[in-house]
Amino acid sequence: MNMHDDTHSGNGYSDKDAQELRAINTAHTLPPEVFERLYYQPKPNNDSSLRHKLGVPTGLAILLYTLNFFYISFFLMGWRGAGGGGAAMVGTFISVGFVGIIVAIFELILGNSFIFTVLTAYAVFYLSYASTIIPWFGAKAAYSSTGNAIEGGSSESYLVTCALFFVLWGVVSLILTAGAAMVNFLLTGFLFLVFLTFCLLSAGFFHAASGNAAALHDFSVAAGAVAFAAGCFGLYLSVMNVMISVGVPPTYFPVGDFTSFWAKRIRPKDIENTM
Repeated sequence: MNMHDDTHSGNGYSDKDAQELRAINTAHTLPPEVFERLYYQPKPNNDSSLRHKLGVPTGLAILLYTLNFFYISFFLMGWRGAGGGGAAMVGTFISVGFVGIIVAIFELILGNSFIFTVLTAYAVFYLSYASTIIPWFGAKAAYSSTGNAIEGGSSESYLVTCALFFVLWGVVSLILTAGAAMVNFLLTGFLFLVFLTFCLLSAGFFHAASGNAAALHDFSVAAGAVAFAAGCFGLYLSVMNVMISVGVPPTYFPVGDFTSFWAKRIRPKDIENTM
């Protein structure tokens, strides 16, 4: 008789059975795909006890960013006569920008480096965009020799500068899209649509600077349609976050997990060699 096969603990289970039970319990407590859906983090390294105390702030920022993208889409497409670059509700951009930075700081504390980068980047975008449409900053008037905002806003220099502004934010969005491709489909789709929105806006401003003012309108409408689609992605993510926060299992919300795909192609040893 093999003594190792028949050795039992005091509760009637073998050591081997106890080890298997512990492994099963650990595996079913928080599967990797559930963690990704909750926290948008390519490589989870969070302190669960700290997260339990602080909660997950991501949902608030995603919800408010989605609100802003829908608002942007409305005035870009000119729904019911909306326009003016959204100047009538410029406070929305400022408030969402500040809230996004606050949420991002908590994400940084929790160790979510990627989502911290995403939230901070677009918070900066909202704040910087708001400063261009607030008359007090004089962004348009600076491009007019007489200080006339309307004249400056239609000048070639102003239009080209705006085009370059959206080009650079398109580059930022493309980089973030590449990072999101390590996480899930929904986040990747959301950021890619934001990238397309900036590309269309930059193309419109470049055409307007060349004297084709009608093209700016057409590209703006197209950009608004893409921004509306991005808002739909964000709406799904917002609903998911809110429902998870009140106890609905994350498995009820498919997100197109990419982590299992990359796990087969990126070994931990390869990551260590790049450090």
